Amino acid sequence: YMTCARARSIDHHIDELAGKKFDLEHTKPLFNEHKIMSLKNMYVYHIFMETFKILKFFVPLSLHDTLKFCPRNSKLTLILPLKKLNTSQQNFVFKAVSTWNKFKEAVFNKCTPQESGIIIPGSSEDSDLSASMVSIKNKMKSHLLLQQNTGDRETW
Repeated sequence: YMTCARARSIDHHIDELAGKKFDLEHTKPLFNEHKIMSLKNMYVYHIFMETFKILKFFVPLSLHDTLKFCPRNSKLTLILPLKKLNTSQQNFVFKAVSTWNKFKEAVFNKCTPQESGIIIPGSSEDSDLSASMVSIKNKMKSHLLLQQNTGDRETW
């Protein structure tokens, strides 16, 4: 209504709106205040959660077979698929593996050593694929919101 051209004459526009500024607000402070993830963070969140579901529940099996754990360590690291062209980086498997390897340390708890000093993978709560979906979702979302809060207050 304030900027509707049909409702007022041009003289009315010049007189009334001369001193007003119609700049758009930055959205980052609003997103951070209401804990809304940006589109990029939502994409990363959903990629990570889909990868977790595929690894945990083996469904769909065809995608599960393409995701392979690194045999050299037991830190839930996935082997990055070979890329021949830059376009091969745009498929789901490549994005899923790179996102998983980037955020797994922030989401999963570290295993604590036992009294004898031996670390058994999966002995701590939420330290492997036996973690509940709710706890992984909450940790991933809080990590992405914390990451979104850092940096410049107004620019993404």
